[in-house]
Amino acid sequence: MKKLFVLSMAFLLGLGLILVSGCSEDDENGLATGDPDDPNYEFVADIAGPVNFQMNTQMLELTFSIVDYLGSRATITPGQLTGTEKIGADYFEVIDYDTANYWHIVSCSVEVTDDDGVFFAYMGIDSLRLYDGSSYTYVADADVTEMDIHAHFHVNFEFSEDDETTSGSIGNHCLFDLDIIDYNDGEFTLDGHAYDSLDFEVTNPSGTCDLTMGFRETVTDLYIDPLVINEGYCPLDGSISLVYGISMACTGDDELSELDINGNWSASFEFDGGTVNFVYENDTYRWTGSDECRPIPVTSGFRRAIAPVR
Repeated sequence: MKKLFVLSMAFLLGLGLILVSGCSEDDENGLATGDPDDPNYEFVADIAGPVNFQMNTQMLELTFSIVDYLGSRATITPGQLTGTEKIGADYFEVIDYDTANYWHIVSCSVEVTDDDGVFFAYMGIDSLRLYDGSSYTYVADADVTEMDIHAHFHVNFEFSEDDETTSGSIGNHCLFDLDIIDYNDGEFTLDGHAYDSLDFEVTNPSGTCDLTMGFRETVTDLYIDPLVINEGYCPLDGSISLVYGISMACTGDDELSELDINGNWSASFEFDGGTVNFVYENDTYRWTGSDECRPIPVTSGFRRAIAPVR
């Protein structure tokens, strides 16, 4: 499976979005139908959903890299991997390794500066357990039919563009179950939960803005095929739902200070044979829409989230 994605946060301030329904009367939930050109909605929708999916796919890429590295050697003596190792194409420091009740427990650290000068420090614990159809196994090979993942990762990032600097951190804590359809091609269905956090600060001559978002995410029967991993297409089937809170505070005259996004939000995404149907809500408004996503149009927030970095 291909190498770990390098996290790209440039999309956070982009406002390109997928097609959304227009304004109308209140819906059946008592919420007014939101204006698709509302800058508050545009900003939030460009983060919630896309960034969560990207965090999940990066965590899966890291897990697959560990599985590929372990391979038939998955009955490793605890501590044998301690030190600096190569996993796939990434320079990867394994801080600690252990096993318990068929779980592989890997503490690791990755530091990357990409071609645009964006710095990432990726640290955490990835625990995975393999099942071969009849029993749990330490051996990672094509006989594996299921995989359980408990992962806790933290990413620090920083990048500058012109006279603006963006820095912050992302947290991803997930419990996922994979039903593997094709081990070698990376085809599987994904179910589970994730608890994500996003904190970032944007500073420029006009002022400074601090944003904090906390997410609770549910993934149901998400069908991941090779085109999702290799070409950045959306899943063929399944759903993602999010409940999240937002807090942003700005000083100065930065354009973000004009946004009114604080409070509670929710979002849901249903994938159906190459189409994504979505709903975003806050305490007052509801936005709905759909888009073709195989391939994903370049205007889509999901395009920036799941398209591989080449």
